[in-house]
Amino acid sequence: MSNNSTPDLKTIKQLFDTCIDLPADHRERLLRESAAEVPILEEVRRLLAIADREADSQRHVDIIDRQLRDLSQNLQRGQQLGPYEIEQEIGRGGMGIVFLARRIDGNYEQKVALKIAPSFASREELRHFHQERQILARLQHPNIAMLLDGGATDDQRPYLVMEYVDGRPISDYCHDQQLDLDARLRLFLSVCDAVSYAHSHLIIHRDIKPENVLVTASGQVKLLDFGVSKVLQSDHQNAQVTQLKGLTLAYASPEQVRGEPTTTATDVYGLGTLLYRLFTGLSPHPCGDSSAEKIIEAICLTSPAPPSRVTKDGTVAFGSKLKGDPDNIAGKALRKEPHNRYSSVGELQADIARYLRREPVQATPPSFIYRSGKLVSRYPAASVLSLSVFLAISGGFAAAMYLASKLRDERDNLIVAQKEIKRQAQTAGRTAQLLTDMFLAASPRNAHGRTVDVDQLLDISVKNTRDSLQDEPAVKAQLLKTLAKVKYRTGKYKDAVALQLESLNIADSFAGPDREERAADLSKLGDYYREANDLESAFHALKQAEELLQQKPDPMLNAINQSRLGVVMEQWGKPRQAIEALNRAERYWRKQADKGGDTGTSTRYNLAISYYGIADFPTAAKLHKQVLDERIARYGKDHPQTLNSYHNLAQCYMRLNRLAEARKYLQLAYETGKKIFSPDHITLRTTARQYARLLRKMGYYRRGIDILSESLNVDAQNRETTALLLATRGNLYFEMGMLAEARDDLDQSYKIFNEILPDSSSISFLSRSILGEVMTATGDREAGFALLAKIRQLNAEQYGEDDYGIAGNDFRLARIALREGRLDEVQSHIDHARTINEKFFARNHPIQLELDILEAQLAVKQANFSQGRSLYEKLLARMMETFPEDAPILSVTRSALGETLLHTGEADKGRQLIAENLRQIEANTPPQAIQHQAGKIRANKLL
Repeated sequence: MSNNSTPDLKTIKQLFDTCIDLPADHRERLLRESAAEVPILEEVRRLLAIADREADSQRHVDIIDRQLRDLSQNLQRGQQLGPYEIEQEIGRGGMGIVFLARRIDGNYEQKVALKIAPSFASREELRHFHQERQILARLQHPNIAMLLDGGATDDQRPYLVMEYVDGRPISDYCHDQQLDLDARLRLFLSVCDAVSYAHSHLIIHRDIKPENVLVTASGQVKLLDFGVSKVLQSDHQNAQVTQLKGLTLAYASPEQVRGEPTTTATDVYGLGTLLYRLFTGLSPHPCGDSSAEKIIEAICLTSPAPPSRVTKDGTVAFGSKLKGDPDNIAGKALRKEPHNRYSSVGELQADIARYLRREPVQATPPSFIYRSGKLVSRYPAASVLSLSVFLAISGGFAAAMYLASKLRDERDNLIVAQKEIKRQAQTAGRTAQLLTDMFLAASPRNAHGRTVDVDQLLDISVKNTRDSLQDEPAVKAQLLKTLAKVKYRTGKYKDAVALQLESLNIADSFAGPDREERAADLSKLGDYYREANDLESAFHALKQAEELLQQKPDPMLNAINQSRLGVVMEQWGKPRQAIEALNRAERYWRKQADKGGDTGTSTRYNLAISYYGIADFPTAAKLHKQVLDERIARYGKDHPQTLNSYHNLAQCYMRLNRLAEARKYLQLAYETGKKIFSPDHITLRTTARQYARLLRKMGYYRRGIDILSESLNVDAQNRETTALLLATRGNLYFEMGMLAEARDDLDQSYKIFNEILPDSSSISFLSRSILGEVMTATGDREAGFALLAKIRQLNAEQYGEDDYGIAGNDFRLARIALREGRLDEVQSHIDHARTINEKFFARNHPIQLELDILEAQLAVKQANFSQGRSLYEKLLARMMETFPEDAPILSVTRSALGETLLHTGEADKGRQLIAENLRQIEANTPPQAIQHQAGKIRANKLL
């Protein structure tokens, strides 16, 4: 067969997959009965014979490597896959080939990395490939290359479209930039952030090496290639065997090369090898010309030399700077036994951070001289001065007594430290055992044919932890706390609450943690409660943490706790209390060099939301713009968090009547979001809702309905966004006069809000208010008025009688009165709403213009066409200051003005206006819309 016989390869694969698990006689019968040509049958028989000679664990994997990988992956430059065009190959590995590609459909200019599975991939390879897609879809972190898209080739090869990272391996970047030791460590901490984030999502990378850690020209770290990652998800994975396939031996851990279970400790070792490379320019086990057997023996049995003694090209990389703590940190991460390494990536990060702050590190055994040396290095001037004064005053005897006392204190400290080290070792050992048990529970041998998913594995781990460790309460409390965090990360918020409470109760029973640790645990409990929609319990937990922190202040922990408290207050419908708490957190972040990093940005984001809630739109817009700039600098223009900021800033601009800017940001966010998010993603759905709201104001009713319906026609788990989307579409339907559809959407929205939010939550005020108006028009008049009155009261209690939400209530009462013919009441409601709105909105703001429309409609309803004409002319002038020239809402207004001209002696001009604007109205409103029907009625008057 020729190298270009892709259809033949597809047939071979189908026959091979069908036959591989059948007995020999059944295989032959199936092959004889197939319609395949003789060369194809011979090739299948040859591959089956090879497969039969292989060990079961290798059978499906190795055949492809030896036989058909290069044959089946020879894509040419210019070949198109979906909207992407191949440019060149940029890498290949055990799970596929990676190409540089670019999007060519004209909708979105972007270079991407496109990874394609082999066309003769085995079931095992395809499973790994699809697993990588699931892994990447779950990981959204600034230091992890993001999944953008996916698809399949014509011959059914799956492919992934990933963020293209234009960078260099971290080791090359450090060398080329001639980074000093501290700069390399700070860069390494970003790698740890990414790995730790993956671990929190139950994902182990298992192939950390310089080639999988790229650094861009701006200095941003990106972790790549989760192709050999391990995820606790399915019984298809054998937790007892780790294949060497796809790994680089120079950076593999002892347990990997021995085929033993891999845990998060495997990634700690991988990070250790990377750190060693950054220190020395070499891997801890250089391969050179050694055989694989010798390399494996070295990895398993030979401890690498301390980095400070390693030479490259005859020189030592950093010389004496690596002696002591750097040597010890790398050595601890590279221990042969997983339980002797750092128990987590977080511990490794913490030790490096301590080293950078010139504080004692865990990897170096404590001693008085060591601690004193660290103290002197942090405060050299003060230490020298103190020592001089001390020696001058105390003399030799006093110095001797002082040293004796210090030795006694050091002895006591060592005893305490030994106890703490023993407790931490017990916890680390138990944690390693817990992870091992979780992996083993997913193995086919223990699963007995069942599919074991993440939830089952966690439940097994929770039960095992609860049923054991009765004589080790401190270890048990720590493990339960860890499991609570994992439950939280996987969206099981109520389970996280229960486990965190259990951990706290156990800690209380054995004297418990210190105040700072207990405050941190209570603060996390508050966050878990909030996600579980128990805002009252969240508030009490966070207030308890606040009280403890007043007794033992910790500025950073206090800032985090206040930030969490602010979010709870906002969701509880108490924006002013939220602002107080968030400002307390922000005052701390402002003092930090990085303004608090991600956490500080999140605080400012929530602060902007709260200012928006009290109608301080200029402050909200300023904060949202700051957050947007920070996110663009940190993540880039297309990151999910950046897109979230686009639509929040646009929302503020809508309130400030800066509609052109609002439309620009919303259109950018929506169109970009559709290309990088799944349809059920919360950011995309929130953006769709906001974009549709702006389109409604501008008169693009059809487009607004289409966008909202597209977002609602997916199975999404976030119920709050579903409720908000339904409310927005219900309002749009109502604006168009489609009452049945409006009522159905608003009823569904109301039901969801009642189930997930307290009655006082302002998030649902608008949708419930719209429902009240719709109820008055659909047969539930009294209940509708009662609901409007209730929302008005709740709004006044939270925001005051002069809040713009009260003005919105009057606007709805005015529309109801106009519809019901109670014309004498309409103007009083309009006047009251106007008085309030003038405090918040410019005279040409859409909210003010809606009142102008009502006034003009009232004049026409009263047959006062002269006044109606005057009001419509003024309205049109204000609208033209606000909306783009092609906005359909202008055509609707011009058509209404034309009708008044028919009655005021300028019939020809009126007919012209009606005729000129009818096409625009018909193009942007469905036939059921009131605007559409009114335009047709006016046009019919001309016939």
